[in-house]
Amino acid sequence: MTAPADVSPDAPPATDVVWTEFDPDTLRRARTERGLSQWGLGQRCGLAYPGSISRYERGRQAPGQDTLVAIACALDTPVDAFFRRVALPDRFWAKVDKTSSPSGCWLWTAGTDWWGYAEFSVNGQSRGAHRVAYAALVGPIPDGLTIDHLCRVRHCVNPGHLEPVSIRENTLRGNTITAANAAKTRCGRRGHPFDEANTRIGSKGERRCRACDNEVRRARKAARRKAAV
Repeated sequence: MTAPADVSPDAPPATDVVWTEFDPDTLRRARTERGLSQWGLGQRCGLAYPGSISRYERGRQAPGQDTLVAIACALDTPVDAFFRRVALPDRFWAKVDKTSSPSGCWLWTAGTDWWGYAEFSVNGQSRGAHRVAYAALVGPIPDGLTIDHLCRVRHCVNPGHLEPVSIRENTLRGNTITAANAAKTRCGRRGHPFDEANTRIGSKGERRCRACDNEVRRARKAARRKAAV
């Protein structure tokens, strides 16, 4: 995947690129138009602490997806109406090093998560900085897809190095034991094919060979019969 025409790795941060964030003003306006108090709206939404609406309206915290859906239903307002389009903030670009990597990576210089992926705070919630960059500079990430780093540098936020793929495809492309096992087309014991008829999913989510499992089961049953004689 190549970088979009307007997002060259050497281009300066664009000031007109937009992304979306939760808009507390829309929540406040929709609530007051319906004559509801903050506490009353919280109760109508079934929140464990109805006073959380106050934090949302002050921009101290953004509601989670389930809470936002409940608020939208209670106020008879589309979920999308609670988001506003804004420019990527300077504090995002202040954490990006676009010059040190010989391969064109935009290296994240701030915090990362346990696995080494860049983190960026949005409305008080930690988000993947690479996902924020892709959504802002390229477009929305399709539902059900995750972001694959084509450069294999987990703290890179260059959208030209990112591609939305299925979770399975992302796993197959990785350099992990899980990826190696997922890429196998035959079992490692007898070489039976991992096709639809011969594959079952184990209790830990792993693929198992039906033919081999049946063989082991028959051997154990024969051993028990022999021991009982």
